[in-house]
Amino acid sequence: MVPEPLLSRFRVFQIGPFPENRLPDLVERILKKIVEGLGLEGVARFCVREEVLESLRSRTAREIRQVLEGAVARRLIDIPEGIRQTFVLRKQDFEVGQRPETRARIGFKRRN
Repeated sequence: MVPEPLLSRFRVFQIGPFPENRLPDLVERILKKIVEGLGLEGVARFCVREEVLESLRSRTAREIRQVLEGAVARRLIDIPEGIRQTFVLRKQDFEVGQRPETRARIGFKRRN
């Protein structure tokens, strides 16, 4: 909870889920930017199934971008070199499996 004296100095916005009727356009724009950012224009194109759109409806625009980036990353493994291809993002591309933690922990080691 933010103290009232501090809160009075800011404008507070409640941001909810992205409007349902604009969701397909948002997803298409985000996917285009991801492809451009990876330098894959003309090599790979991504689109999503309707079931995926349904699962994104309750998310904010930021959350949608994050899950799309993860799904694209999982599918990049499937891109054969030199072949142009369209990838349909499926529901399983958005499911992150239970993987063991591979990164080292950050912090100080205790010395005895």
